[in-house]
Formats: sequence, C-alpha cells, structure tokens
Amino acid sequence: MAQTAANLADHVLPHQPYRQWVLSLPYPLRFLAAREPEVLSVTLAIAQKIIQSFITADLAHSDQVARTGGIAVVQRFGSALNLNPHFHILMLDGYYHQDVHGKLRFIQSKTPSKDQIQTVCIKIAQAVAKKLEKMGYLVSDLAHGHYLSNQDVDLLGDLQSHSITYRIAVGPRRGQKVFQLQLLPPSDEPVHGSHDPCANYAGFNLHAGLKIGSKRRDKLEKLCRYISRPPLAHARLSMTENDKVSYRLKTPFRNGATHVIFETEDFIAKLAALVPPPRANLIRYFGVFAPASPIRRDIVPKPIQSENPKQGGGGKRVSGKHSNYIPWAELLKRVFMSDVEKCSRCGAKVKVVAVINEHKIIERILSHQQKTGRFNRAIPLSAATTGLLSSPTRRTTPIA
Repeated sequence: MAQTAANLADHVLPHQPYRQWVLSLPYPLRFLAAREPEVLSVTLAIAQKIIQSFITADLAHSDQVARTGGIAVVQRFGSALNLNPHFHILMLDGYYHQDVHGKLRFIQSKTPSKDQIQTVCIKIAQAVAKKLEKMGYLVSDLAHGHYLSNQDVDLLGDLQSHSITYRIAVGPRRGQKVFQLQLLPPSDEPVHGSHDPCANYAGFNLHAGLKIGSKRRDKLEKLCRYISRPPLAHARLSMTENDKVSYRLKTPFRNGATHVIFETEDFIAKLAALVPPPRANLIRYFGVFAPASPIRRDIVPKPIQSENPKQGGGGKRVSGKHSNYIPWAELLKRVFMSDVEKCSRCGAKVKVVAVINEHKIIERILSHQQKTGRFNRAIPLSAATTGLLSSPTRRTTPIA
C-alpha cells in the first residue's frame, strides 16, 4: 500500500491540483459489478468519460483540444466489511491544452456547484442504465424503472448478495441482519452537509468535495494511501469473550453503532465475498495518464538522478528502469514517521552492518539489546527485524 501510494505521488501525478470524485452504485448494480468484470469496466468508463467532458466543457466548442485525466481505484468494501464496489476517481482539477507556440498549458477548473454535480450524476446513471440494458444485464420496466435480468447465483454469489445487504450468509441466523453494537446515541445529522457537493439519483451517489492544491503533495500522498488501502484494518479487529469477531467501525453509523459482531464462520464468508475476481485490475489510468496518451511523458514527474540503491543504508532513488524504486527506509519513514537511518542518541546516519533472517537469532539479539539498554525503541519492530542498524563509528556485535 505504501509503495503504491508513494509511486503514484512521486512518479505518476504531476504537480497540479486534483479533485476526488467518489461514485457509489445502487444495490442491484453492486451485485453485478462484483460478479461481472465487464459491468464494472463499462460503468467506470462511462463515469470517467462524463466527468472528463464536464471538466473540459469550456473548450468543447472551440478548435483547441483539451486533455484531462486521472486515476480510478476500485474499492470493493464498505466500512463494516460489507461488499460495496465503488470508485474513487482522482481527477486533475483542470485540463491541458497547447498554446499557439505548441507548449502545454494547464488551465484550472472552477469549483463545481451542487447543481452541476447533480447533473453529472444524472447523466452517469442514465448512461449506465442504457448501456447495461443494451448488453442484457438490465431490463427496462416503465412502472419500476430497471431491474436485473435473470442471474444464475452460485455459492459465491450467495455470499456476495448477503454481504451487500449487511446480512448473515451462513449458520442458524442466515438471512438476518449482522449484529451491530450501539454504544452511542442515534444521530439525525445527514451523512453529508447541506452545502456538501454531493448528489443522488436512482441509487447512484456522487461526491466531489475533496480538492487538493498543487503544493500539497503530502496531502496527495495521504489520499493515495487512503484510496489504495486494504479492506481490513487489523487494529480495529478483536475477539469477544464468547469467541465472536468484533470489528470497530472507523466512523459510527447514524444509529449509534460503533462495532459489528460476526460469528467466526460468517466472518470468513464476509472476507471471501470481498476477494476480487482473478486478474482484476483495481487501479485504472485514463485520459492523459493512460499508457497510450501522447502527452503522458511530458506531464509525469521526471525520474530522479541519484546513486545506486545497493550501496549501503536503505538506498537512494535511481533513474532508468529502476526509477520507481523507493528505499525501504523511506517507506517506513512515510508510514510510521520514524527515520530508521538516523541514530536516536547522537543523530548520526546509521547503516546496515548485517542482515539476519533466522527468527530465533533475531529474538536473542533484540532481547540482549533490551537488557543492555542499547535497543532503539524508536525503530519499528519490522525495521529492527530486517537488519541490525548501527552508527558508522560503532558496530553491533551479535551475542553468541
């Protein structure tokens, strides 16, 4: 996750403003998108095209060519480990076009109004319904809109349908709602404020409230880490006294629920429902970031020229075919805010003097370091078990 977020921020996304567009689907389409990769791809392609058209609308009737683009990350999970395929689309908040001298210029877009986002949401919903009806996945009904055509549901599909609707899939309580532990009073406040740029239409939900300026690269990397995160946060997972699985919600529900409780068998079923199909690409590049884009090479950040990463320490970034390499020490610093290459006692730069992979030897060395008071408590355990770190003037001697 840290490697993906760092690569996006350092090697793909240019220094321009960005806006996050989050598109959620109605319940029937969530089931289709989870089972049919074609439905997922078609829905995302339509959303990308309509959002790009909205951003470049200023030059739609001129001779100049406006180019924009972004990165779409497919998330298959909700906050309660429920199956919820939706899209986080990180778009350029503007577009490129060539001036009279052939030089690329970036024009920033205006902040979209709530009515404009509502219009975009309606266009996406109508275009997706029309396309899926043409493909045979939806059937039109004048009285009730659209409904799913006959779908063969296998065992995995049964688990997925229960996960989408927050219901128990296996066991004696099959079909009932997942148990929620309510530790807070219910709240009547809406999920999004009245002035929030959020739109709803026919079960589709579109949010475009988060904008990141061109100079906030730290915030951009944090957002990349958020949208590419895994579905399960181990820190919020625990076992109850009666051997049930408790998962703490990051944000309490409106009914006051703070935890969801699963039977162990149903918890495994929930995890199985979240597994994407084989060879499913969850990160999509489009527009100016697509591999075939004629201006991609001109806008992405240039590789950093530096020394070989194999020469001591955590390594430096390199150019050429290894330009996407990010040293392990830098990744630890970005994620855990701990510089493992800096001695906590004297501030000098440390280096790797040995690499040990045997678990028993690592435990003995760390135990000895703790007893002698020489163990650096600021270094995460993952970093300490990767290698022994020492300052250049003092070599660590393993105990016999």
